[in-house]
Amino acid sequence: MQPDRTNALDIILTREPIAIDTRFAEVFYHRSLAYVQMKDKQKARQDFQKAADLYKQQGKTKDYQNALAKIKQLQ
Repeated sequence: MQPDRTNALDIILTREPIAIDTRFAEVFYHRSLAYVQMKDKQKARQDFQKAADLYKQQGKTKDYQNALAKIKQLQ
């Protein structure tokens, strides 16, 4: 029996740190990469968008553009 990949993601990248501080764009970005590997494009796009928004707010233009590029790749 294979482990449930969604549960594995919850263990590896818990939602708790995000609930504590949503300013960590990197958390959203890396969680979106995990969703990509799990082939959950909708959740990946949502997290890439959240990361992009936060990067933009933080003035991290290169990271912002990279997150937007990842969203385009998923379309």
